[in-house]
Amino acid sequence: DASLSLGKLQTVLQEAGFYDGIVDGRLGPRITDAVRRLQMSMGLPRTGTFDALTYAALSKQVLGARLPSLRPR
Repeated sequence: DASLSLGKLQTVLQEAGFYDGIVDGRLGPRITDAVRRLQMSMGLPRTGTFDALTYAALSKQVLGARLPSLRPR
């Protein structure tokens, strides 16, 4: 369900501080702007499209140190 996925994206972006709108599962200018702000903060091209590169950046932003790594700590 696309609205459920968009709602989850809105929630995650909100928790990360990029989205301040209502979590309603709808695609609109506020969610596109939030994706652009995320992209800008991570040094990515500001397309406003939630692509694979943006997903990876958001995962890193949200999960931070909890991401699995092969590097010793």
